[in-house]
Amino acid sequence: IVAVGKTADKHYYVLADDSLAGTPNQWFRTAIARYHALAANTLAVERNYGGDMVKTAIQNMDPLVAVKEVQATRGKLVRAEPVQQLYENGQVHHVGHYPDLESEMCRWTPDQDSPNRMDALVWAITELMGPQEATTVQKLSAMYG
Repeated sequence: IVAVGKTADKHYYVLADDSLAGTPNQWFRTAIARYHALAANTLAVERNYGGDMVKTAIQNMDPLVAVKEVQATRGKLVRAEPVQQLYENGQVHHVGHYPDLESEMCRWTPDQDSPNRMDALVWAITELMGPQEATTVQKLSAMYG
């Protein structure tokens, strides 16, 4: 459960890492609480891992939460590349200190499964970027990276 915001000048701000090892109900309640605390626009859930069930459970607990299902169509490394480029360009900022998330980010290598916190971060930023911006960042990275 990673919360990210975006400004008009395309800077991204990591606002919270509420990831936890708990029951599904604990996860749902934590995500809903963060959604309301930040007055979020959307809660993105990964369809590949029980998205229908997750969306239904969240909306049953709180019908005011806007839930969007996202689905991986590309590998984690390919999905993470535009986000990595944003970090390298100084466009992603952590508001606070997130040692578990930052540790995953520093230790991960492409031959490993993507850690949960980092994967949530990539999904959040990718969702905020939208497909057009993500493609532009990838093209610029290929040209100038």
